[in-house]
Amino acid sequence: MKMLGGNHLHQGSEELVGKSKPMQEIKKLISLVGPSNVPVLILGETGTGKELIARAVHKTSNRSKGPFVTVNVGALPESILENELFGHGKGAFTGAQVDKAGLVEIADRGTFFGDEVGEMPLVMQGKLLRVIETGTFRRLGETRETKVNVRLVCATNKDLEEEVRQKNFRADLFYRLSTFIIRVPPLRERMEDIPLLVDYFLSRFAAVAGGARKHLARRGLDRLMEYHWPGNVRELANVLERAVLLSCVHTEIPVDALALDTRGTTFMPGQENGNRRTMRLRDVEREYVAGILETVEGNKARAARLLGISRTKIYSLLGAC
Repeated sequence: MKMLGGNHLHQGSEELVGKSKPMQEIKKLISLVGPSNVPVLILGETGTGKELIARAVHKTSNRSKGPFVTVNVGALPESILENELFGHGKGAFTGAQVDKAGLVEIADRGTFFGDEVGEMPLVMQGKLLRVIETGTFRRLGETRETKVNVRLVCATNKDLEEEVRQKNFRADLFYRLSTFIIRVPPLRERMEDIPLLVDYFLSRFAAVAGGARKHLARRGLDRLMEYHWPGNVRELANVLERAVLLSCVHTEIPVDALALDTRGTTFMPGQENGNRRTMRLRDVEREYVAGILETVEGNKARAARLLGISRTKIYSLLGAC
């Protein structure tokens, strides 16, 4: 496996970039817990890379050749979640014409990663606890037990201890999941990793696009180091990907392409560091969209893709009918 700067987890994911003390501690914890079969609970803000850490735990385990199955618990309504996790038997409900294996069963002899487990309904929490304690579950519509050999890794951005106090999360499940906890620090607490992350993402985007690797203009890295990164590593990746696209055929990414919002004050493209100004949110959005449109020569479809919004939204922001 190719290693970038020697700062990646061996046998794990090459995307665990960083040499800061917090990241070194995380890599050490992964190497310790990986070979075991104990449940792992990963705690951290949105965008910190919790799934990457879960994959690294899987890859350093004796289950690495088995499946790694992931589900975002918070993205599924309770009526669908049970069927997705545990499957159903033929005839369990209208339309259930064949047996269906759930994700927990598909993860047999591998790792099941439950993301945003703090959003899981209480009834489902009890069923997940049974999987941990007995390795068994029942498909919807069946009375027989299904046996699985699966390792559970879960993640959440919630304070589960507080959720337990509020009776939103089962204490017994929390105690089982918290056998081994990995806390992921926000990017603002490991700013020294930003240069490595920038190098990694710019290399990755160049490889995907099949073009020359781009670099930041002078002061570009300073701009990134001055920001508070509420969206963490995911936000950094998105900012850099957009900047790469906006710089078009140029190999240097201009500072103006790094459009970052700060709390209370918004830094807009075209403003130097000492000339920040506070604007109403709608004015900020309108000016930013107008700047993107100018960059893509008025192509609203391309601007919409870059911004991650619809063309209708662009018309609305610009005050067009």
